[in-house]
Amino acid sequence: MSITDVFVQESGGFVISIFKTPITTIHRRTLMRWKMHLLRASATLFGGISIFYSVTQIPVADSVAITFLAPIFGTLMSVLVLKESLSAAIVFKLIFGFSGVLVITGFSADGNLSGYLAALFGAFMTGVAYVSVKSLSDTEKPQDILYVSYLIMLPIAAGLAMYQWKTPTMLELGWLVAIGLAFYLSQILMAKAFSLAPASKLLPVDYSRIIFSSLLGLVFLNQSFSLSAYIGAFIILLTSLIRDKDIEKISRIGFFQRSSAR
Repeated sequence: MSITDVFVQESGGFVISIFKTPITTIHRRTLMRWKMHLLRASATLFGGISIFYSVTQIPVADSVAITFLAPIFGTLMSVLVLKESLSAAIVFKLIFGFSGVLVITGFSADGNLSGYLAALFGAFMTGVAYVSVKSLSDTEKPQDILYVSYLIMLPIAAGLAMYQWKTPTMLELGWLVAIGLAFYLSQILMAKAFSLAPASKLLPVDYSRIIFSSLLGLVFLNQSFSLSAYIGAFIILLTSLIRDKDIEKISRIGFFQRSSAR
């Protein structure tokens, strides 16, 4: 995917957001938080570009595995910046969720160092985007967050695309529009979710994304499901479905057993 593709994809989302949120309806409070909006938009744009670059330099599976460090980065930042609590249940879900991703993707370490650094930077910037959306969702409507983000990202993406413009085919254009629509809906739902719960509790659920991606690949691209994919999916689903209070109860039992042994 090129910068041109990113620009076309964002253009489609921007058109949708115009109809949903005309610029005249943007609240003055939203404009007062322009620094946080700028941080969110920049993190989303440059994080995405870094991830796109990484897949041209390293195996896709390695890039996917590294980018799933984003929930860990996001959780740590939510604790340090937003002062959210970090429980044993959240740590458990982050570790085992990421383990499930590694089981599915594997990790070959067969690529250029620049690609791995780009994927790591992309994961970090995605974590920054998560935390900034959480901060904005406390005062802004999801539609306003996304609309202002498009207003910032689109001119930057247009300027970058001018240097390596490649006109997409009709088939590519159709896919880019579909990706833009999916991105718009996912960002609206993410902002809504962040307005209802702490980011540290929501981010471990992000690991389930790889299961949906695998299922879509199976349906639309005839990609097969390997044994490792089934095992990894089971780990992620189990991690997502187990209740926090059950994890906390198990951790307390383990603590008391160790204390008694001493």
